[in-house]
Amino acid sequence: MAERPTVPFTDAGVRKLLQRGREMLTDLLVAEMAASVLARDRERLAQELIDPGFYSYCRKALEQWAG
Repeated sequence: MAERPTVPFTDAGVRKLLQRGREMLTDLLVAEMAASVLARDRERLAQELIDPGFYSYCRKALEQWAG
């Protein structure tokens, strides 16, 4: 984006980019947590996310996770 200075940034556009970035981060976090604890059980993975305090951020990604 920095290489394309002719594209104007709007408030809505920046908010959408942030939303997509957050969703990508939580999807990756859930996938990495699942791989590191070898969790195939959604409840076990949820507990692993609760312990470090990530569950509230990752709830939607966890619901979409297919173990």
